[in-house]
Amino acid sequence: MSQPTLYIVSTPIGNLSDFSIHAQHILSSVSFILCEDTRHTLKLLNHFNIKNKLESLHVHNEKNKLDYLIDKLLNSDTHSAALVSDAGTPAICDPGSYLVAAAHEKNIQIIIVPGPCSMTSALAASGFIQPRSLFSGFLSKNKSMREKSSQCRTSYALIEAFRIFSAIAFGNIAGTSIRTASGSTYFASKV
Repeated sequence: MSQPTLYIVSTPIGNLSDFSIHAQHILSSVSFILCEDTRHTLKLLNHFNIKNKLESLHVHNEKNKLDYLIDKLLNSDTHSAALVSDAGTPAICDPGSYLVAAAHEKNIQIIIVPGPCSMTSALAASGFIQPRSLFSGFLSKNKSMREKSSQCRTSYALIEAFRIFSAIAFGNIAGTSIRTASGSTYFASKV
């Protein structure tokens, strides 16, 4: 019997050509794929002609499905499953972290299949030269929480496109320099 394995597979953030051959192979070979939105993931799979079973795993069902999903992985024909998000690397500001923690508890091997990651993209595109940075996840809607997250020399956060103007206004008030990239899906600020 092969060692049970959960693959964490990064998916394209906007350009399908960023999806690696390795990631495509993994999604083709596992017993099933855990995904945030089956409709969204099905479009990706269809584009690359990948046929596999999908299982939904989102913020509203993740905790309730943990035992079922771990059992399904352990008893599947390949003893493997892949975790994907709608865009980027799963389990970082997306569903999956509870599943990964449960997999560790059951001694299931975790293998990352790297790819697009908005955190590193935002930092690289910012042009801020700093040895230290802080990733704050999605930008808080609470003003005092936003201020705390920007107290590091360089901080970056994910933000929904429709909130970008309020983030820019926050940056102007807080006296920070804000730079946006990649269609305003994230920003970096420097105090």
